[in-house]
Amino acid sequence: MEDEFLAVIKLISGEEIMSMVSACPEKDRIILALDHPITMKEQETPMGTIIKVEPWIKYDNDSLYFIDMDKVITITEVTSNKIIKIYNEYVKEVSIGSNKIKPDRKMGYISTIEDFRKDLEKLYKSSNN
Repeated sequence: MEDEFLAVIKLISGEEIMSMVSACPEKDRIILALDHPITMKEQETPMGTIIKVEPWIKYDNDSLYFIDMDKVITITEVTSNKIIKIYNEYVKEVSIGSNKIKPDRKMGYISTIEDFRKDLEKLYKSSNN
């Protein structure tokens, strides 16, 4: 496997994706290994233009995909620090998000903060009487 680098890839399907890319030479072809491939779109909001980042393949939990080089029109290394930062933040968020555990009743999560506050006030008032 060759060195890994952040690249924008234009596929013959017309899709543009960004990913960490490694070239995997085979006997008669080159396979690209894509780590955390994403799509990016500019979106206008009342606050200004934002960049919307989405996973390339939305309904799969894998982060590593392989495509044949014959499906690629062009590939360019990303050098913009702003874009690199956006990509790295996305990867970090996805990695952290996959390790989050949602609390449930078995873990002790039994009510809202407001309900908990009311219960504490009742305990405090009953201890003063």
